[in-house]
Amino acid sequence: MPSGVYKRTKKHRDIISRGQQGKKMPKKTRRKISEALKGKKRLPFTEKHKLNLSKSHIGKHRGKNNLMWRGDDVGYIAVHEWINTHKGKPQVCESCRATRKEKKLAWANKDHSYKRIFEDYIALCYRCHCQYDKYNNGTVRGRFRKE
Repeated sequence: MPSGVYKRTKKHRDIISRGQQGKKMPKKTRRKISEALKGKKRLPFTEKHKLNLSKSHIGKHRGKNNLMWRGDDVGYIAVHEWINTHKGKPQVCESCRATRKEKKLAWANKDHSYKRIFEDYIALCYRCHCQYDKYNNGTVRGRFRKE
């Protein structure tokens, strides 16, 4: 069949496109396409189109959908960033009842396993956090308690 003789409808183009999906193009073909497109300018996106693009991407690659997701196999800082993102910043110390305006607060892990479990974190000011770690974990800011 000679090429270029037949008019392809949108239906035909869609069928051909689906058949080509996932196939790798040879480097020579990619180079030819690249050369053909050089110097051509794309029309800028309209504001409405930009808004639709941003709406369509919201939450798509967050959490378990992200390719870099490691589950519970993450470090100390990553788990605390995750808990801050999902629970927000602590407002009141659960031990001394100090507010964020009075003292600096942070999320403390109850059993020091650092898993992604919301109920496993309590809001404490730094003073209460150090005391909690000292009596429940045996360490204070990385130093082991002397007994």
